[in-house]
Amino acid sequence: MDISLRQLEAFIKVAEHRSFSKAGDELFLSQSTISSHVAQLEQSLQVTLIKRREKKNIELTEEGQRAYRAAQIIINQAEMLQNMFRKEEAAVTDWTEDTNAICANRQSEILTSAAKMLRPGGRLIYAVPGPEHLFQMKAVLYEKPYKNPVQEVEYPGFEAVGEREVSGRITVPAGQLEALFAMTPYYWKTPRDGAARLAALPELTTDISFRFLVFEKK
Repeated sequence: MDISLRQLEAFIKVAEHRSFSKAGDELFLSQSTISSHVAQLEQSLQVTLIKRREKKNIELTEEGQRAYRAAQIIINQAEMLQNMFRKEEAAVTDWTEDTNAICANRQSEILTSAAKMLRPGGRLIYAVPGPEHLFQMKAVLYEKPYKNPVQEVEYPGFEAVGEREVSGRITVPAGQLEALFAMTPYYWKTPRDGAARLAALPELTTDISFRFLVFEKK
């Protein structure tokens, strides 16, 4: 199986725009190149990802919807890998601002995609970390731990119709700490001494907190 990131990027943009030409415009590639990337991806996976209909309308197959979600995860992980080896000299405050910007951009991308895929009245449930989420882990990683900011943002085309916060406390044994750490954005830019402190712990008890935001498409 020979799958490239370019193929995945092309497929993601076609899925989001429902258009080969618009996907090409965003990636600065010709429509034929975009079509070729998607065809090569379908050949590698041995499935049909896109239904090509009359009047140039396209629709994702069931396999295409599953592949779209998986492709987004792969591209996000690839971007994280690029950031992994960047210099780790930024202060915690700078890292906090950087993380907030990344989260805001990612949230905007998700809502933009949802706006294209949902019908009016359709709902999107989006989970974001609460203020206290993993605070004790950050206290180990950083000299000055910080709480996650709570931001109220309006999104064009969506109306906020509900919110619920869920919180609790967990104890994570040493054997699972690395896996939990790797799931967080802190993993990629935490100073080495902070990561070493976490790795030396026999276990970690920390708060967990999530806000579940419900948006309805207008």
